Amino acid sequence: MHLNAEYTSERLLYEGRRAIEEDGAEVLILGCAAIYGFHQKMQDLLGVPVIDAVLAPFKYAEFLAELAQRFHWYPSRKWGNESPPPSEIKEWGLFNNREDFI
Repeated sequence: MHLNAEYTSERLLYEGRRAIEEDGAEVLILGCAAIYGFHQKMQDLLGVPVIDAVLAPFKYAEFLAELAQRFHWYPSRKWGNESPPPSEIKEWGLFNNREDFI
């Protein structure tokens, strides 16, 4: 896709325009990491939000890390989301370096 970026960009714009005009799309989601980098041009030219498949999950991970650090919000372990047994945590060396999670 990046070997001929101009052609890829033209096709994405064409299909994006079709999705907007024919299907009433109000947002486009680029569902493949191979088309990383095309979202900004599409968004500027098509006038709708274009979600990039690489940036969105990365930003979501940053958001979750900030919540954990700032508010100490972590997944609940109360019912069905059980953490590994302490013996496995120790054996695997999980959380040995607390700075990795801050």
